[in-house]
Amino acid sequence: MVGNILAYALLTLWPSSNPFDPPRNLSLSLWSDLVGSLSCDMYASVGCSIGPGLGNLVGNFLMLLPLGFIVPIRWRLQFSPWAILAGVGIPILNECLQYALGTGRIATPADVVLQSLGYFLGYGACLALLRVSDSHRMAG
Repeated sequence: MVGNILAYALLTLWPSSNPFDPPRNLSLSLWSDLVGSLSCDMYASVGCSIGPGLGNLVGNFLMLLPLGFIVPIRWRLQFSPWAILAGVGIPILNECLQYALGTGRIATPADVVLQSLGYFLGYGACLALLRVSDSHRMAG
């Protein structure tokens, strides 16, 4: 659990390696960020074929999926408001820290939405597996 959170913090709060990135960058347009990530227009200078932003979308979605899967096992939180708060609060806190620390990364609501969706997918998958496991235990 701690390892997952540390890896998440390192991946998202590590300063950008692009020297041209401004220290603080904020985008508040959810739809254009999601669609723009898939467009080659943003990445024409690097010879885009599929859209490097697809990796960004998938990466943000998968980033909190393991944490969402671990939470119900570790703390037995089944349909808890704390688990819901974590699924929304952690990505919001992360984006606020990216902006406040001036890491050179762009803080966007699209990242919050995708990371939360990944968390809740992991959370729901774990709850489903726990229910199946419990029903097999009772039947057997």
